[in-house]
Amino acid sequence: MVELAENRVIHSAQLPNAMQARAEKLQKASGMSMIGTQYAKKEDRLKEAANVMLKSGRFRDFCEIQCQLGNWKKAMAFAPAVSIEYWQELSERHTEELRAAGNDKAPVAALISNQCNLAVQLFMKSEDFEDGKVLRAL
Repeated sequence: MVELAENRVIHSAQLPNAMQARAEKLQKASGMSMIGTQYAKKEDRLKEAANVMLKSGRFRDFCEIQCQLGNWKKAMAFAPAVSIEYWQELSERHTEELRAAGNDKAPVAALISNQCNLAVQLFMKSEDFEDGKVLRAL
């Protein structure tokens, strides 16, 4: 038997479901419902939910929460635990976010996510012709 913060005792076989329910509750809760607690800020609720997801082995959910928090490096570090295809998808989403924000790291992110044509376009758009030419030659 294990006791959780809700002051109820559950069987250890039900622990993964209880942890999942806790993480979902934290993700869906409004700030007003958590006022007066350490989870009043959305960022704090998401961080705790991510922590619960990680501890329960739900790596995809952990990565998605990290993306919501803007922690792309952490999300991409854990993505291969889900699958290489998922890592590729996250890499492409990160590239798109950087591109939309006009970030100068977008061309390199495109290259890492195997979007070579996009990387060339972004290098050329930023007038980094040397890198664009080298990449095009590859």
